[in-house]
Amino acid sequence: MFAAIRSYQTTSPASQELRDQLAREIERDFLPKIEHLSGFHGYYAVDCGENRLVTISLFETEAGATESTRIAAEHLKTNKMPVELGSPDVAEGEVKVLREAAIGAH
Repeated sequence: MFAAIRSYQTTSPASQELRDQLAREIERDFLPKIEHLSGFHGYYAVDCGENRLVTISLFETEAGATESTRIAAEHLKTNKMPVELGSPDVAEGEVKVLREAAIGAH
C-alpha cells in the first residue's frame, strides 16, 4: 500500500464555518475525482485548526498515490476553495506498518 500525504497551510486563519464548508466541498467535488483510480483504498482530510489541512490518500499502487497528488494540484488550480490554501508539502511513499482495529473492537 502507498500513501500520498499533503499538508496545506492556509494563507490566513480560517473560521470553523469555512473549514466545514471546505470539508463538504472536498467530499463533493474532489473525492469523486480520485476514488475511481485503480487501487483506491481510502482518503482522509484532517482539520488541524485554522491554519492547516492535512490529507492522506491511500492506494494499492505507487502510481495511484502519485496520480492523486497530480489531480489534487489540478483541482486547486481550477476550483475556487472557501479557504485559500498554499502549495502543499507532499510526502509519498510505501506504507510499511498498517493496523486497523476490527469493527466493533473498541
